[in-house]
Amino acid sequence: MRVLITGGSGFVGQRLCPQLIAQGHEVQVVSRTPHKVREKLPPECDIRDSAQAFIDTPPDALVNLAGESIAAKR
Repeated sequence: MRVLITGGSGFVGQRLCPQLIAQGHEVQVVSRTPHKVREKLPPECDIRDSAQAFIDTPPDALVNLAGESIAAKR
């Protein structure tokens, strides 16, 4: 199954990606900072920087882990 993960570079995403790959899934990650994500995720993850991932290779499943911390803004 092709799985697209938003927020894949976060705490949960960094743990989910390797698990999905180990189960035989094709994993794509959409990130605002793809150059930073490459260091955190397995090389098998296809890392994208835009919604073009939806158009190029539509996913079978989407996991939305994207978020923004508001703690620093308070």
